[in-house]
Amino acid sequence: MRWLGFAFALIVAGAHAQPEVVVPDELAGWQDWVLHGKDYRRCPVDFASQANEPDDFVCAWPSALQLDVTDDGATFSQDWTIHNDDSWVPLPGGDEAWPTDVLVDGRPV
Repeated sequence: MRWLGFAFALIVAGAHAQPEVVVPDELAGWQDWVLHGKDYRRCPVDFASQANEPDDFVCAWPSALQLDVTDDGATFSQDWTIHNDDSWVPLPGGDEAWPTDVLVDGRPV
């Protein structure tokens, strides 16, 4: 089978979904300052980690990958839950077959 190209639709679900955190009123104004440069700490923690390094936090979580393959190419679709603005989502493909027509929330990216 010869791959002619990919189309990939990415739907970001629950963007910026954060668990409710109770912060005393006296400290509420300090949250952004304390988390400056450490936004990953708003993400869920990998249970097997020490929660000391950015890689210990899971800020992008995928659902099942849906794929439709034909003789002319393939289409991929996957929902992701994103917990911060700095998350990167890996796309399938490579040098010979890079995804085209990539969409996030129905918009081209």
